[in-house]
Amino acid sequence: MYKIKISFLFLFFSFTSLLFFKCQNQNKSTTRWTNRLIPLPKQIKITDSRFLSPENIFLILLEHEEILFTTIEELLQPIAKGTSGFEIRLTLTSDKSASIPDHILKSLQELPNNNQAYAIEPIIENENFNGLQFIVNAPLGLLYATRTFVQLVSSEKQTGEELEIPNVSILDWPDIAERGEWGWNLPHDQHSIAKLKMNVIEFHSDLGFKENGSPSATLDLETLNEARKIGVKVVPIIRHMEQLAKTGLFKYHPDVAATFEPGKPLPTDYQPGVCFSKTKTIELLAGWMKQLIEIEGITEINAWLSETEAGCFCPDCIGKNPFALETQGIVKAFELARTEFPDAHLRILLTQASFKHNEVVLANINPDTRITYYHGSNTYDSSHRPMIYPLLETFSTSGRWLGVYPQFTNSWRTIFPFTGPHFIQTRMKEFADKGLSNFSGYATPANCYHEFNVAAAAEWGWNSTGRSLKQFAVAYADRMGYKDPKKFAEWADLIGTVGWNLAGSRVVESLIFNAGQTVFIDGIIQDGNIFNDLSSIKFGDGLFAEFESQEHFDKNIQMAEQSLKLAEEAQISTMIYESQAVLATLRMLEAIMQFSEIMKFLPKIAQDHR
Repeated sequence: MYKIKISFLFLFFSFTSLLFFKCQNQNKSTTRWTNRLIPLPKQIKITDSRFLSPENIFLILLEHEEILFTTIEELLQPIAKGTSGFEIRLTLTSDKSASIPDHILKSLQELPNNNQAYAIEPIIENENFNGLQFIVNAPLGLLYATRTFVQLVSSEKQTGEELEIPNVSILDWPDIAERGEWGWNLPHDQHSIAKLKMNVIEFHSDLGFKENGSPSATLDLETLNEARKIGVKVVPIIRHMEQLAKTGLFKYHPDVAATFEPGKPLPTDYQPGVCFSKTKTIELLAGWMKQLIEIEGITEINAWLSETEAGCFCPDCIGKNPFALETQGIVKAFELARTEFPDAHLRILLTQASFKHNEVVLANINPDTRITYYHGSNTYDSSHRPMIYPLLETFSTSGRWLGVYPQFTNSWRTIFPFTGPHFIQTRMKEFADKGLSNFSGYATPANCYHEFNVAAAAEWGWNSTGRSLKQFAVAYADRMGYKDPKKFAEWADLIGTVGWNLAGSRVVESLIFNAGQTVFIDGIIQDGNIFNDLSSIKFGDGLFAEFESQEHFDKNIQMAEQSLKLAEEAQISTMIYESQAVLATLRMLEAIMQFSEIMKFLPKIAQDHR
């Protein structure tokens, strides 16, 4: 009896150990593949693989007028050069003759953001793995399936050699519908973000007037056409309403200028805003909007509210909320402009000046008007504070379209190295959890200074609950070709924690711009005052806003020292430079705090010498 029990237990543990070993090997095998992918798909399963020459892989392209198919063909042709053999089969769910598994068809129809969703399924014939089928609802999903496949087979590294093709099943879709950036750098950065499945860019339109005074609005058509080809939507911007004087507006139409507030001295650099009680203002704005949405590929416009609370004090405007008037005027102008384009959408950008009036703004938009949250301090912010506040969270979770303009950087106006996985993951998870439809990040002056954070935004903007911090950092380092991805991940965890505290405290930005000269704060020129009272410097405030105590600050210094040691071991210059910069900044803060402590005793010392 005992022998039977012992034998049974031996067999049981042997069996479970075998299962565990097999499971561990499968996990390692899958990780080997998934480390190639940014962003990580929602569902992915890989069983085995085949080695094939591109000449033994063939592709049958779909006949379609959609411009995205040009890019899909360009991406797949280096991989599929043959006319027979292993098949890459492209399938739209609208094709009633296609063979699509019922569970895949049902899933693709029910998924959120399903125009971007895709499935990749193995083609099994006579128990042999003979191909892969890309199944999608729309061409954009097909582009994303293609980008995933290209990342998986790492064709850039294996061109001309046999490719290892995984036997893979994928079902994937994004958490946030629109993932992208705004700014002047995007004509040359749009390709790098498109590879990461980011799909929107916003930049300024060129607004002006013809000689007869009629409005003229144009866009960089080369950038627009290239964006459409690579699956990136372009949203033209109409600049802040109080800055429309820069278009030459008052040269041709001085009668639409806002009336300055009576009894106040006129600033020397004063440029008037516009009066939204005048019909001509609405008509001119509508003229610009109409010309923009007539451009092929443009379906939305983002009109920016004023960044300063100037308003108009003419008899028709005085006493009325200036942001209610602006919002009503923008909405009316867009309704005039889109008469022939009923599917076009208007976005309105909130500002720091509109902040205390945002409830009024939301009360004066149409049901299909889209709102983007921007605030010079609250969205251009890298603190630990949540970004989407209750008014806008309620707006978004009720099913309305909400976007946001976050910075991906240490600061919107200074360049300082910041590898911030904790920061970006927290931002993206908040946006996904609060039901946002869009983020358009700011990465001044170009993405090359912030590559890790941009990739992290693409990662967690698509799949907010997928990889852990370290898992993403390993995948990023693997794609960058670093020798020791795990060491990079350990470094990123350390430097990201310290860097977030520095960024959230606005240390570098404040020391450069706030140390006694005039600064631009919430749309108003003010005197910098960071060192007006050194004796008031304390933990939890100002330069030390995100350092809770001396103990917490000392721990950050220790982590910075550890990160520098790891960077030197890795022998990667960017890691070393960032670690040195962070540690030096902390040491400078330490000296400022020590000097502050000395300043507290100066009055007593002076008193003792009297």
